[in-house]
This record gives sequence, structure tokens and C-alpha cells, in this order.
Amino acid sequence: MFFKRVFFGGKLESEVLRLVNEHLKILVEVCEVFKLALERDDLSLLKSVCELEDEGDRVRREIAMKIYEGAFLPYVRSNIYRFAEIVDEAIDKVEDTAYDYVYLKSCRDSELLEVVKGDLLRIAELNLKSSRRLMEAFNYLVEGGNLSEVTLKIRVYEREVDSIKHELSKKIRGVNVDVWSALTFLDLLHHIVSVTDLIEDAGDVVQIINVSLR
Repeated sequence: MFFKRVFFGGKLESEVLRLVNEHLKILVEVCEVFKLALERDDLSLLKSVCELEDEGDRVRREIAMKIYEGAFLPYVRSNIYRFAEIVDEAIDKVEDTAYDYVYLKSCRDSELLEVVKGDLLRIAELNLKSSRRLMEAFNYLVEGGNLSEVTLKIRVYEREVDSIKHELSKKIRGVNVDVWSALTFLDLLHHIVSVTDLIEDAGDVVQIINVSLR
């Protein structure tokens, strides 16, 4: 624990940690906004998803700049940046999901969304829970805590999302929609499921960083 305080305590390191925390807050917020948009059936909320994605890009670039200025030792630098890249990709996937959802809502035949909305909302809830656990995991990396327990919960959420995905694949077979709606829904399903996959990958990177500091 003393070594970690020394390792993370430099000026550049502290600035990167602040930016990473900001980045994670954006991930949590974008997951929360998307979930609320589904719950309230409010497409206007999805506009802020795009704004948050832009903000996430900005923070990722700042993290890269600070790392290349010399933050952290070389053997950890690449993993810190890889973590930021994965978090940013997860934010991007939420934005992609929002675009797909808006397109499907604009289609005349809304039967498909009515059939799957409850399952999509459940996945959105699990994505939000996973994002919060990822922030907790990174805080544990820096400050100390049961990192393995938190990352295990992320894996449990990812398995549950994967199970919902398989059930959805069966459920939509009997729904009559045009080919473009069907293709867009498959994209949406891929994007929304990828969020938890990426969060799990980010959690693995946290574990790798933790091991490298021992």
C-alpha cells in the first residue's frame, strides 16, 4: 500500500488519475442517461449521450498527453493508456446504441422494440452496474480494497448480459419487420452487449496493473 501511494503520488501521475476518474464518471453517466431514456421513452435524453461521448474523447486525449509527458514508469504506461482506450470505446458503444435506437423508433413498425424493450432495459441496467463497479475497481487499485471481488461482480454482470442476448435472439425470430429494421436491431444488440464486454476487459487491465505494482 505504501508503494502504491509513492507510485501514484507524483504530479503527472496524480493528474492522470484525476483524468481517469473523470473519464469513468462520463462512462457511468452515459450508461445512466441511456437507461433513463429507455425507462422514460424520452429520445431527447439521447442527445446528451453524444455530448458525453465528445467529452469522453477529450478526456482520453488529455490522458494520452499526460502519459507521453512522462507519467508512470514505462512498464505501466501502456496499460494505463489501454485502460483509457477501452473505457472510451465503451462510451462510443453506448452512443452507437443510442443512434440505432433512435432509428428504430423512427420506423413505422414499432413491434420489434415493443417486444425487446424490457430486455434492452435490463441490459442497460447491467451496463450501468458494471460501469459503477469498474470505477470502484480503479479506486481500489489506487487506494486499496478487495479488487478481485469487484472484478468478479463485473464478470457476473457480463455473463448475465450474454444470457439475455441469447434469449433475445430466440425471441425476435417471430417478429415481422423489414430488413433494414432487422439489421439495425442486430447492430443495436451488438453495441449494447459490447459495453459490458469492454467493461470486463477494462477490469482485467486493472488487475494486470495491480499485479505489475507488486
